[in-house]
Amino acid sequence: MSGDEDPTQILIQSAPDFRIEKISSYIDGDPNVLLAGETLRYTITVQNTGTDNATGVDIVDQVPGNTSYVAGSTTLNGAAVADVGGLSPLANGIPTNSPADPTPGAMPADASSNPAN
Repeated sequence: MSGDEDPTQILIQSAPDFRIEKISSYIDGDPNVLLAGETLRYTITVQNTGTDNATGVDIVDQVPGNTSYVAGSTTLNGAAVADVGGLSPLANGIPTNSPADPTPGAMPADASSNPAN
């Protein structure tokens, strides 16, 4: 019936929100003293803790100063990622995704600490 529409507007807010953690661990040598020639492993964890799924998500990370990249050492969710021109694939960015969704660039919203996400 005309004229009985409810004019109330409801604003729904949602957005992705990322928690990013980068840690280093020693592969060899004394963990209290890093010497030339020793190997570090960097682990980057990205989680969408927001209220909406994200698409088109890329991760970019440069090799830290005074270190060098070990060719063929990059993985995403445990799968090897090919180097690009002898550089880390992260130097120019790669689509990232959670283990829960293999779609490149897809990061589902999940405020829990579910390791699959």
